[in-house]
Amino acid sequence: LGGVNYGWRAREGLADNPGVGDAPPVGAVDPVLDVARTVGTSVTGGYVYRGPIDSLDGLYFFGDFGSGRIWTFDPLAIGAPGTITSGSIPPWVTDRTADMFPALG
Repeated sequence: LGGVNYGWRAREGLADNPGVGDAPPVGAVDPVLDVARTVGTSVTGGYVYRGPIDSLDGLYFFGDFGSGRIWTFDPLAIGAPGTITSGSIPPWVTDRTADMFPALG
């Protein structure tokens, strides 16, 4: 969503940003998805696919530079806000790493 403040610099995702004493700005909005530090360290925002593969059309692709993992979610199917952890992934998120890079899966 354009123009929405998700609390940067006081927060990264849902976590407080260590060493920053600021509270999240008034009106800050929680993100719909957070990636736990045990899973990733540098989420790289992505893009909504609009290509020839029908099964991927409309999915938002994003990755994590630190772990090399790639995920997708359907912006129209988001359930309650969620967190990707080492033990669980929200049901509306798909780990695509093995599909795209079988050696990393």
